[in-house]
Amino acid sequence: MNLARSIMLLAALLSAALVGDVHAQALSEAQLQTVLDEAQDAYTRGLSLRASDPAAAMDAFERSVDRFMVLIDDGHATGSLLYNLANAQVQAGSLGAAIATYLKADRLMPGDGRIAENLAHARSLVRTRVASDGGDALVDRLVFWHDWSATTRLVLFTIAWCTLWGVLIMACWRRVPGLRTTASLSALASVVLGVSLLWPMLAGEQAAGVLVQDDVIVRKGDSTAFEPQFETPIHQGVEFRVLESRPNWLHIELPDGQNGWVPRDAAEVVGGPDDWTHRSGMTLAGQQPASAA
Repeated sequence: MNLARSIMLLAALLSAALVGDVHAQALSEAQLQTVLDEAQDAYTRGLSLRASDPAAAMDAFERSVDRFMVLIDDGHATGSLLYNLANAQVQAGSLGAAIATYLKADRLMPGDGRIAENLAHARSLVRTRVASDGGDALVDRLVFWHDWSATTRLVLFTIAWCTLWGVLIMACWRRVPGLRTTASLSALASVVLGVSLLWPMLAGEQAAGVLVQDDVIVRKGDSTAFEPQFETPIHQGVEFRVLESRPNWLHIELPDGQNGWVPRDAAEVVGGPDDWTHRSGMTLAGQQPASAA
């Protein structure tokens, strides 16, 4: 009897190991395409059922989110995939997760109009309104070029840098009116754009985040023993900056400058070491925008 049990236990362990190894393997191109088709078909089905059968539509949108997440977990977090995932999350009612996903998509495809439009739409649905203190808006206006895509800034930096050295070389051979002004402007543009490109490395990237649960109690410390920071809980979709990260809690700063602690599982971090977005070679077709669907 003991021998039989031992054999059965060994067989179970071997089966579990084999199953785990299968799941650990990357999906093939055919499997990736199948999962992608399932995700997009579920999304389209959800759109067609929203008016006639809301419950079935919700199931379809949740199925779409699940299928897109399979691709994410397999290492294909492209901007296009994240955009499609966020659209499905909005329709499935996961507003906070959708905003976080749009922000991650924007990091991979900066300046994309679809992402900006749908992110604005998702933000308009957030129940808890937290007004900005205006400080960031002023800084953004003063250094407006920092919001341009990295590619745009790099191209302009290259032009300014080459122009500067071209003018300096020309000045060694002959005097031309306006060379000094051109050199000064090129040097200024090179410094400004160069610092902008290097700023994430110089200052360190400050993580942002989004609440992904409703009725989140912001507390005065990193424990449920601390008193609430605000009189009422806040809802999913509220964005924040991460001031400090601990295993189970995040110290956050809201757009209005107030701060407090929230459970880590109530939020999703965008940027910093906890952000799982990365580039891959998979190209995805766009879906119908959530705001227009």
